[in-house]
Amino acid sequence: MTKKDILRSITFGQRVAEDETDVLETYFVETDHWERLFRGDIDVVYGAKGAGKSALYALLLSRSDDLFDRNVLLVAAENPRGAPAFRDLLADPPTTEREFVGLWKLYFCSLLHSVLQDFAVKNESSKQLGEALEREGLVKGSLSLAAILRGVMTYVRGALKPRALEGGVEFDPLTQLPKGFKGKIVFSEPGKVGVDPELKSVDRLLEFANDALEASRLKSWILLDRLDVAFVEDVGLEANALRALFRVYLDLLAYRSIQIKIFLRTDIWARITSEGFREASHITRHITINWSRSSLLNLVVRRAIYNKSIAEMYSVTDELAHKPVSEQESFFYRLCPDQVD
Repeated sequence: MTKKDILRSITFGQRVAEDETDVLETYFVETDHWERLFRGDIDVVYGAKGAGKSALYALLLSRSDDLFDRNVLLVAAENPRGAPAFRDLLADPPTTEREFVGLWKLYFCSLLHSVLQDFAVKNESSKQLGEALEREGLVKGSLSLAAILRGVMTYVRGALKPRALEGGVEFDPLTQLPKGFKGKIVFSEPGKVGVDPELKSVDRLLEFANDALEASRLKSWILLDRLDVAFVEDVGLEANALRALFRVYLDLLAYRSIQIKIFLRTDIWARITSEGFREASHITRHITINWSRSSLLNLVVRRAIYNKSIAEMYSVTDELAHKPVSEQESFFYRLCPDQVD
Protein backbone atom coordinates (compact mmCIF):
# COMPACT_ATOMS: atom_id res chain seq x y z
CA MET A 1 0.00 0.00 0.00
CA THR A 2 1.42 3.39 -1.01
CA LYS A 3 1.54 6.41 1.27
CA LYS A 4 -1.18 8.01 -0.85
CA ASP A 5 -3.42 4.95 -0.35
CA ILE A 6 -2.79 5.05 3.41
CA LEU A 7 -3.69 8.74 3.60
CA ARG A 8 -6.94 8.02 1.78
CA SER A 9 -7.85 5.12 4.06
CA ILE A 10 -7.08 6.43 7.53
CA THR A 11 -9.62 7.91 9.91
CA PHE A 12 -9.29 9.72 13.22
CA GLY A 13 -12.89 9.14 14.24
CA GLN A 14 -16.12 11.13 14.06
CA ARG A 15 -16.56 14.75 15.05
CA VAL A 16 -19.01 13.88 17.86
CA ALA A 17 -18.81 11.00 20.33
CA GLU A 18 -22.44 9.94 19.76
CA ASP A 19 -21.52 8.81 16.23
CA GLU A 20 -18.79 6.39 17.31
CA THR A 21 -20.03 4.70 20.46
CA ASP A 22 -19.20 1.27 19.03
CA VAL A 23 -15.46 1.99 18.77
CA LEU A 24 -14.98 4.76 21.30
CA GLU A 25 -13.65 2.45 24.01
CA THR A 26 -10.87 1.27 21.68
CA TYR A 27 -9.02 4.59 21.76
CA PHE A 28 -10.52 6.26 24.81
CA VAL A 29 -7.97 7.73 27.24
CA GLU A 30 -8.91 6.55 30.73
CA THR A 31 -8.04 9.70 32.65
CA ASP A 32 -8.35 10.30 36.36
CA HIS A 33 -11.63 12.07 35.58
CA TRP A 34 -13.00 8.87 34.06
CA GLU A 35 -11.85 6.73 36.97
CA ARG A 36 -13.54 9.00 39.51
CA LEU A 37 -16.74 9.12 37.45
CA PHE A 38 -16.81 5.34 37.00
CA ARG A 39 -16.30 4.82 40.76
CA GLY A 40 -19.34 6.98 41.42
CA ASP A 41 -17.41 9.80 43.11
CA ILE A 42 -18.48 12.42 40.56
CA ASP A 43 -22.00 13.61 39.68
CA VAL A 44 -21.47 16.71 37.53
CA VAL A 45 -19.05 16.91 34.59
CA TYR A 46 -18.31 20.37 33.18
CA GLY A 47 -16.32 20.96 30.03
CA ALA A 48 -15.99 23.20 27.00
CA LYS A 49 -17.64 22.15 23.76
CA GLY A 50 -15.62 19.23 22.37
CA ALA A 51 -13.79 18.56 25.65
CA GLY A 52 -15.12 15.01 25.89
CA LYS A 53 -18.27 15.16 28.04
CA SER A 54 -20.32 13.10 25.61
CA ALA A 55 -17.46 10.61 25.29
CA LEU A 56 -17.62 10.02 29.06
CA TYR A 57 -21.40 9.74 28.85
CA ALA A 58 -21.24 7.27 25.95
CA LEU A 59 -18.55 5.21 27.65
CA LEU A 60 -20.61 4.97 30.84
CA LEU A 61 -23.52 3.60 28.81
CA SER A 62 -21.22 1.12 27.07
CA ARG A 63 -20.01 -0.11 30.49
CA SER A 64 -23.53 -0.76 31.77
CA ASP A 65 -22.76 -4.48 32.23
CA ASP A 66 -19.67 -3.71 34.32
CA LEU A 67 -21.70 -1.31 36.44
CA PHE A 68 -24.48 -3.87 36.82
CA ASP A 69 -21.88 -6.22 38.29
CA ARG A 70 -21.42 -3.51 40.93
CA ASN A 71 -25.22 -3.35 41.45
CA VAL A 72 -25.57 -0.05 39.58
CA LEU A 73 -28.45 0.31 37.09
CA LEU A 74 -28.00 3.00 34.43
CA VAL A 75 -30.88 5.10 33.12
CA ALA A 76 -30.47 7.44 30.13
CA ALA A 77 -32.79 10.43 30.66
CA GLU A 78 -31.99 11.86 27.21
CA ASN A 79 -31.62 10.22 23.83
CA PRO A 80 -27.90 9.51 23.20
CA ARG A 81 -28.38 10.49 19.55
CA GLY A 82 -31.07 11.85 17.25
CA ALA A 83 -33.67 14.41 18.33
CA PRO A 84 -33.43 15.33 22.04
CA ALA A 85 -36.47 14.26 24.06
CA PHE A 86 -36.64 17.71 25.67
CA ARG A 87 -36.85 19.54 22.36
CA ASP A 88 -40.63 18.97 22.30
CA LEU A 89 -40.97 21.26 25.32
CA LEU A 90 -39.96 24.28 23.21
CA ALA A 91 -43.44 24.50 21.68
CA ASP A 92 -45.20 25.03 25.04
CA PRO A 93 -42.59 25.03 27.81
CA PRO A 94 -42.98 25.34 31.56
CA THR A 95 -42.78 28.99 32.51
CA THR A 96 -41.33 28.82 36.02
CA GLU A 97 -38.60 26.97 37.89
CA ARG A 98 -41.29 25.49 40.15
CA GLU A 99 -42.95 23.80 37.17
CA PHE A 100 -39.58 22.50 36.00
CA VAL A 101 -38.81 21.11 39.46
CA GLY A 102 -42.09 19.18 39.34
CA LEU A 103 -41.31 18.06 35.79
CA TRP A 104 -37.82 16.77 36.60
CA LYS A 105 -38.92 14.92 39.73
CA LEU A 106 -41.93 13.24 38.17
CA TYR A 107 -39.94 12.37 35.03
CA PHE A 108 -37.23 10.77 37.14
CA CYS A 109 -39.88 8.80 39.06
CA SER A 110 -41.16 7.35 35.79
CA LEU A 111 -37.64 6.47 34.61
CA LEU A 112 -36.77 4.83 37.93
CA HIS A 113 -39.95 2.78 37.85
CA SER A 114 -39.07 1.70 34.31
CA VAL A 115 -35.61 0.47 35.31
CA LEU A 116 -37.07 -1.35 38.33
CA GLN A 117 -39.44 -3.14 35.96
CA ASP A 118 -36.67 -3.92 33.47
CA PHE A 119 -34.61 -5.62 36.18
CA ALA A 120 -37.61 -7.30 37.82
CA VAL A 121 -37.20 -5.51 41.16
CA LYS A 122 -40.42 -6.38 42.98
CA ASN A 123 -41.15 -5.36 46.56
CA GLU A 124 -43.71 -3.27 48.43
CA SER A 125 -42.02 0.03 47.58
CA SER A 126 -41.78 -0.70 43.84
CA LYS A 127 -45.43 -1.78 43.92
CA GLN A 128 -46.58 1.48 45.51
CA LEU A 129 -44.50 3.52 43.06
CA GLY A 130 -45.99 1.63 40.12
CA GLU A 131 -49.57 1.97 41.36
CA ALA A 132 -49.24 5.74 41.84
CA LEU A 133 -47.76 6.26 38.36
CA GLU A 134 -50.14 3.87 36.62
CA ARG A 135 -53.15 5.66 38.14
CA GLU A 136 -52.07 8.85 36.34
CA GLY A 137 -50.93 7.17 33.10
CA LEU A 138 -47.27 7.94 33.78
CA VAL A 139 -45.75 4.46 33.49
CA LYS A 140 -43.12 4.59 30.76
CA GLY A 141 -43.45 1.00 29.54
CA SER A 142 -42.60 0.90 25.85
CA LEU A 143 -43.05 4.66 25.36
CA SER A 144 -40.17 6.77 24.06
CA LEU A 145 -38.51 9.29 26.34
CA ALA A 146 -40.20 12.11 24.43
CA ALA A 147 -43.63 10.48 24.81
CA ILE A 148 -43.40 9.93 28.57
CA LEU A 149 -41.97 13.43 28.95
CA ARG A 150 -45.04 14.84 27.17
CA GLY A 151 -47.29 12.90 29.54
CA VAL A 152 -45.39 14.20 32.58
CA MET A 153 -45.53 17.75 31.25
CA THR A 154 -49.30 17.54 30.70
CA TYR A 155 -49.74 16.34 34.28
CA VAL A 156 -47.49 19.05 35.76
CA ARG A 157 -49.20 21.73 33.70
CA GLY A 158 -52.62 20.62 34.96
CA ALA A 159 -51.39 20.67 38.54
CA LEU A 160 -49.35 23.86 38.56
CA LYS A 161 -50.97 26.11 35.93
CA PRO A 162 -54.35 27.00 37.44
CA ARG A 163 -54.82 29.86 34.99
CA ALA A 164 -55.55 27.22 32.37
CA LEU A 165 -58.78 26.39 34.23
CA GLU A 166 -61.93 28.33 33.44
CA GLY A 167 -63.31 30.89 35.89
CA GLY A 168 -62.02 31.59 39.38
CA VAL A 169 -59.49 29.24 40.90
CA GLU A 170 -60.06 27.58 44.26
CA PHE A 171 -57.26 25.65 45.95
CA ASP A 172 -57.63 22.49 47.97
CA PRO A 173 -56.21 23.27 51.44
CA LEU A 174 -54.78 19.72 51.71
CA THR A 175 -52.94 19.49 48.40
CA GLN A 176 -52.45 23.17 47.44
CA LEU A 177 -53.65 22.19 43.97
CA PRO A 178 -56.60 23.67 42.03
CA LYS A 179 -59.87 22.00 43.01
CA GLY A 180 -60.60 21.08 39.41
CA PHE A 181 -57.50 18.92 39.28
CA LYS A 182 -58.14 15.22 39.94
CA GLY A 183 -54.57 13.88 40.09
CA LYS A 184 -53.34 11.93 43.09
CA ILE A 185 -49.66 12.90 42.76
CA VAL A 186 -49.03 16.27 44.41
CA PHE A 187 -46.00 18.54 44.53
CA SER A 188 -45.99 19.33 48.24
CA GLU A 189 -46.77 17.18 51.25
CA PRO A 190 -50.55 16.86 51.86
CA GLY A 191 -51.83 19.04 54.68
CA LYS A 192 -53.33 16.15 56.64
CA VAL A 193 -52.38 12.51 56.93
CA GLY A 194 -54.88 9.81 56.05
CA VAL A 195 -57.51 11.98 54.32
CA ASP A 196 -56.95 10.17 51.02
CA PRO A 197 -54.66 7.12 51.12
CA GLU A 198 -54.08 7.37 47.36
CA LEU A 199 -52.69 10.91 47.64
CA LYS A 200 -48.88 10.86 47.31
CA SER A 201 -46.33 13.65 46.98
CA VAL A 202 -43.73 13.37 44.22
CA ASP A 203 -41.06 13.30 46.93
CA ARG A 204 -42.81 10.29 48.46
CA LEU A 205 -42.61 8.55 45.08
CA LEU A 206 -38.87 9.21 44.98
CA GLU A 207 -38.66 7.65 48.45
CA PHE A 208 -40.49 4.58 47.13
CA ALA A 209 -37.96 4.31 44.27
CA ASN A 210 -35.03 4.71 46.64
CA ASP A 211 -36.46 2.18 49.13
CA ALA A 212 -37.15 -0.33 46.35
CA LEU A 213 -33.55 -0.08 45.14
CA GLU A 214 -32.12 -0.18 48.65
CA ALA A 215 -34.13 -3.27 49.57
CA SER A 216 -32.52 -5.06 46.62
CA ARG A 217 -29.06 -3.62 47.39
CA LEU A 218 -29.06 -1.71 44.12
CA LYS A 219 -28.31 1.84 43.02
CA SER A 220 -29.50 3.72 39.96
CA TRP A 221 -27.63 6.42 38.07
CA ILE A 222 -29.76 8.74 35.92
CA LEU A 223 -27.61 10.20 33.12
CA LEU A 224 -28.31 13.57 31.48
CA ASP A 225 -26.30 14.76 28.49
CA ARG A 226 -27.00 16.96 25.43
CA LEU A 227 -28.68 19.65 27.53
CA ASP A 228 -27.02 22.28 25.33
CA VAL A 229 -28.96 20.92 22.34
CA ALA A 230 -32.26 20.44 24.16
CA PHE A 231 -32.79 24.11 25.09
CA VAL A 232 -30.56 25.84 22.56
CA GLU A 233 -33.33 28.00 21.08
CA ASP A 234 -34.39 29.75 24.28
CA VAL A 235 -31.86 31.07 26.80
CA GLY A 236 -34.57 31.91 29.36
CA LEU A 237 -36.06 28.43 29.14
CA GLU A 238 -32.59 26.93 29.45
CA ALA A 239 -31.91 28.90 32.64
CA ASN A 240 -35.22 27.85 34.24
CA ALA A 241 -34.74 24.21 33.25
CA LEU A 242 -31.16 23.88 34.43
CA ARG A 243 -31.54 25.83 37.66
CA ALA A 244 -34.47 23.58 38.51
CA LEU A 245 -32.45 20.50 37.55
CA PHE A 246 -29.65 21.40 39.94
CA ARG A 247 -32.16 22.09 42.74
CA VAL A 248 -33.62 18.64 42.14
CA TYR A 249 -30.10 17.19 42.08
CA LEU A 250 -29.47 18.65 45.53
CA ASP A 251 -32.80 17.33 46.81
CA LEU A 252 -31.93 13.85 45.57
CA LEU A 253 -28.66 13.79 47.51
CA ALA A 254 -30.85 12.68 50.43
CA TYR A 255 -31.47 9.34 48.66
CA ARG A 256 -28.56 6.93 48.99
CA SER A 257 -29.57 4.70 46.07
CA ILE A 258 -30.34 7.37 43.44
CA GLN A 259 -27.69 9.52 41.75
CA ILE A 260 -28.06 12.08 38.98
CA LYS A 261 -25.11 12.37 36.58
CA ILE A 262 -25.12 15.67 34.65
CA PHE A 263 -22.84 16.50 31.70
CA LEU A 264 -22.87 20.25 30.98
CA ARG A 265 -20.88 22.83 29.02
CA THR A 266 -18.91 25.26 31.16
CA ASP A 267 -20.20 28.30 29.25
CA ILE A 268 -23.81 27.26 29.94
CA TRP A 269 -23.07 26.78 33.64
CA ALA A 270 -21.47 30.24 33.72
CA ARG A 271 -24.52 31.73 31.99
CA ILE A 272 -27.13 30.26 34.35
CA THR A 273 -25.12 31.28 37.44
CA SER A 274 -24.09 34.75 36.24
CA GLU A 275 -26.99 36.44 38.06
CA GLY A 276 -26.44 34.46 41.23
CA PHE A 277 -27.33 30.90 42.12
CA ARG A 278 -27.05 30.37 45.85
CA GLU A 279 -27.25 26.58 45.62
CA ALA A 280 -24.12 26.41 43.40
CA SER A 281 -21.81 26.28 46.41
CA HIS A 282 -23.48 23.05 47.55
CA ILE A 283 -22.59 21.24 44.31
CA THR A 284 -19.28 19.67 45.33
CA ARG A 285 -19.12 16.33 43.50
CA HIS A 286 -17.97 17.78 40.19
CA ILE A 287 -15.04 17.94 37.80
CA THR A 288 -14.09 20.17 34.88
CA ILE A 289 -12.52 18.33 31.95
CA ASN A 290 -9.07 19.58 30.97
CA TRP A 291 -6.36 18.07 28.79
CA SER A 292 -2.61 18.01 29.39
CA ARG A 293 -0.03 17.77 26.60
CA SER A 294 0.69 14.10 27.41
CA SER A 295 -2.99 13.10 27.48
CA LEU A 296 -3.60 14.80 24.13
CA LEU A 297 -0.56 13.04 22.69
CA ASN A 298 -1.85 9.70 23.98
CA LEU A 299 -5.25 10.35 22.40
CA VAL A 300 -3.68 11.11 18.99
CA VAL A 301 -1.50 8.00 19.21
CA ARG A 302 -4.46 5.78 20.10
CA ARG A 303 -6.52 7.12 17.23
CA ALA A 304 -3.64 6.83 14.79
CA ILE A 305 -2.75 3.19 15.54
CA TYR A 306 -6.43 2.24 15.44
CA ASN A 307 -5.80 2.37 11.67
CA LYS A 308 -4.24 -0.97 10.71
CA SER A 309 -2.48 0.59 7.72
CA ILE A 310 -0.59 3.03 9.97
CA ALA A 311 0.21 0.36 12.57
CA GLU A 312 1.65 -1.92 9.85
CA MET A 313 3.58 0.82 8.08
CA TYR A 314 5.30 1.97 11.30
CA SER A 315 5.52 -1.53 12.85
CA VAL A 316 3.69 -0.58 16.06
CA THR A 317 1.00 -2.31 18.09
CA ASP A 318 -1.73 -1.26 20.53
CA GLU A 319 0.86 -1.54 23.28
CA LEU A 320 2.36 1.78 22.15
CA ALA A 321 -0.53 3.59 23.89
CA HIS A 322 0.80 2.25 27.21
CA LYS A 323 4.47 3.01 26.57
CA PRO A 324 6.36 6.00 28.06
CA VAL A 325 5.55 9.44 26.69
CA SER A 326 8.97 9.62 25.01
CA GLU A 327 8.17 6.57 22.83
CA GLN A 328 4.75 7.92 21.91
CA GLU A 329 6.32 11.27 21.04
CA SER A 330 8.92 9.57 18.84
CA PHE A 331 6.14 7.78 16.91
CA PHE A 332 4.14 11.00 16.56
CA TYR A 333 7.05 12.88 14.96
CA ARG A 334 7.70 9.99 12.61
CA LEU A 335 4.03 10.20 11.59
CA CYS A 336 3.97 14.02 11.51
CA PRO A 337 7.53 15.22 10.78
CA ASP A 338 8.47 18.89 10.90
CA GLN A 339 8.67 18.85 7.09
CA VAL A 340 6.43 16.68 4.94
CA ASP A 341 8.00 15.44 1.70
